Amino acid sequence: MVMATGCGPASTNTSPETVSIQLQNPVSDAKQNGSVQTTKTNDVSVPVAPPKPEKSIVAEKDSVSVDPPITKVYKNNATEPVSENKEVDENTGQNQENTPTYPVSTATPKATSITQKLTEDTTSDTPVPAAPTEPAVIQPTPAPPLKPAWPEAPDFSLPSAQGSQVELSSYKGDKHTILVFYRAYWGMFCKMQLVKLQQEYSTVNSLNAQILAISTDNLEGAGWAVSQQGLEFPVLYDPEATVVKQYGVFNAADEGKALPATFVIDKDGYVRWQYLGKSTSDRPANSLIFDQLREINTEPKP
Repeated sequence: MVMATGCGPASTNTSPETVSIQLQNPVSDAKQNGSVQTTKTNDVSVPVAPPKPEKSIVAEKDSVSVDPPITKVYKNNATEPVSENKEVDENTGQNQENTPTYPVSTATPKATSITQKLTEDTTSDTPVPAAPTEPAVIQPTPAPPLKPAWPEAPDFSLPSAQGSQVELSSYKGDKHTILVFYRAYWGMFCKMQLVKLQQEYSTVNSLNAQILAISTDNLEGAGWAVSQQGLEFPVLYDPEATVVKQYGVFNAADEGKALPATFVIDKDGYVRWQYLGKSTSDRPANSLIFDQLREINTEPKP
């Protein structure tokens, strides 16, 4: 039987060491002087377990896996806890930073369009300040068109020597009207005026106008004027002086006959010009009448 003695407990150092016991002299048992002598030449060699694999901390989203703490081993058997974010290099024995390892995604990043980005920004909970609005501009209501300053011609309906009933309104919107009031078919200046108008009747038509002659004569007198003067335009008779009074040319001093007067009425029914004779011989020239018609025809349309 062989016994080994030493100076203290066996070392638990993790690095491999060789410990051997050599005996210079054979061991003698109790029968041989009862003593055993040993000599230590080297340290005791104790097999050391292989180092454990490195510990790592794997951090994933919403979870953390923590391995048991790593310990640093010293030769004198003392142990010291090592921080979780460090590890011991097995070759150098120094502490090294242990960076947490995160899983790496190999998926291709999804492209985000500008429209999608703008949509995400506009749908966020952050309030967006409203753009300033301009004050509403109230446009004034345009005023209705002013009524022409010219008086409206009184409408009438009278029989003609030609046998028809003539209404002034029948020419409205179509032709202008030269309305001539004369005293009687037998008056010299009356016959002269009617004849001159007939002589330039083509000019009247070219100016888009029509002639109407009115007197207080009866049908017989009006018919004589037409046949004797060869008049083509309507000759109307108003024995009651109804229309003569409407136009304010009734002459009570002359047996209720009409004053010599001429009116130019446009096709809209407005009196645009009038000439009231100061005597039985005072009659307007045809040129004055035609000038008024030309002026009306050259006016700009509304």
